[in-house]
Amino acid sequence: MLGAKQEGSLAETHAGKPGLPRGRSRLPAPAVHASQRERLLQATVAAVAHKGYAAVTVADIVRRAKVSRAAFYLHFRTKEDCFLAATRRGGERLFDHVTEAARAVSDDAADEDCLRAGCRAFLGFLAEEPAFTKVFYIEMPMAGT
Repeated sequence: MLGAKQEGSLAETHAGKPGLPRGRSRLPAPAVHASQRERLLQATVAAVAHKGYAAVTVADIVRRAKVSRAAFYLHFRTKEDCFLAATRRGGERLFDHVTEAARAVSDDAADEDCLRAGCRAFLGFLAEEPAFTKVFYIEMPMAGT
């Protein structure tokens, strides 16, 4: 299993870190909800990469996210909804990363240079996000079976 820092930013968990304050907080509700959602998405990627989609439970996700089960159901109806949101977000970041790299190539460069930049960005992203890579390319196709 990879260490927390080795899993990538899309799979950061809050192990060893405090959860959000319980009960009423001075934080505005939208900030609390955004933090909860982000924690849940990252925890889902980490949990699925570690245990596999079929074995992961909502309890595993909320434990890693350090949020309540009620907070989970405030954001998602099911484990599948949360999983799909996490993979969609990661896929969008992957797409943006590759697109940005391809657009950074000068207009007068050869087509091969643009292709190389895109491929380099694609592979670099996958290497930087190994937990997401496993979830996206191994667990996601298997989740539907």
